[in-house]
Amino acid sequence: ARGGKKENKNVKKETKKSAPITSFSPSMIKRFEELRTKGNTNVKVFARVRNQGDTPAGRWYESGEVAAADGQSIEEAVWNSKRYILEYSTWQFPALLAQKKNLEPGLCAYGDTIVAVTKPSSNNQEQPEIAFYPWGGALKKTNPRMTKG
Repeated sequence: ARGGKKENKNVKKETKKSAPITSFSPSMIKRFEELRTKGNTNVKVFARVRNQGDTPAGRWYESGEVAAADGQSIEEAVWNSKRYILEYSTWQFPALLAQKKNLEPGLCAYGDTIVAVTKPSSNNQEQPEIAFYPWGGALKKTNPRMTKG
């Protein structure tokens, strides 16, 4: 190493973990409304406990909606909103909180069929124009619309 300092390759680099989401900014809600009123694609989004070995996936819980600008993949928009969808779901549905690390997002674009959303295979590096709208409009974790679940 330069300058006489030796790098210790055995020391693990610290990874910065994202802080939990405790509120949604009004600007995100405004952006969602703007995208929706311009006629852009928006879908209902859901969360559930994913399939784990012999245990089947759990039931879907509606969390809100995601809107994406025209020309953008709605699946990619939902995947990019995954953190918001899953975090918000744990505020709303106590049954999901205990399984927080095992949740997956889903979307319902047509009819009543909800499909699980997986990481898109595209290598699109652009930041998509998307917005999440929390179902029930609760913007803070301290005043969620708690339901039995």
